[in-house]
This record gives sequence, C-alpha cells and structure tokens, in this order.
Amino acid sequence: MSERKELEAAVAAYAEAMKARLLSKKHQGWFGWEDLNLVEAQRRILDNIFKADGKSLVDVGNLAMMIWRQKK
Repeated sequence: MSERKELEAAVAAYAEAMKARLLSKKHQGWFGWEDLNLVEAQRRILDNIFKADGKSLVDVGNLAMMIWRQKK
C-alpha cells in the first residue's frame, strides 16, 4: 500500500472512531460542544494526552476538532 493510501486509511479510521465516540458521549448525556469553553477544552486535551489510551486519544481528536470548528 502506498504511503498516501496508508495515510488516507489512517485518517478515515480515526474519523470513524471520533464519530463513534461522539455518539457514545451524546447517548451518555454529554452536550454543549457547539459553544465549548476553549480554556476547558485545552485542559481536557492535555489531561487526555497524558492518559494516552485509545479512548482518550480519540477524545483529543474530538476536542481539537471542536476548537478548530470554533476558530474557523
């Protein structure tokens, strides 16, 4: 597999994990991502980076996406 295809597959797999995690959190009652507090989001990113498990790293991606969306 070419490097480009490997990167595309990795991004697609991560995006699917992000979507699944967001839906799981929604079903658990989490809400408010549209107006996320940026300082709190940054703190949560750091907390999750240090955990470094699969779910936490997906949470990092989701939080980064939320910050990115607000700054667009």
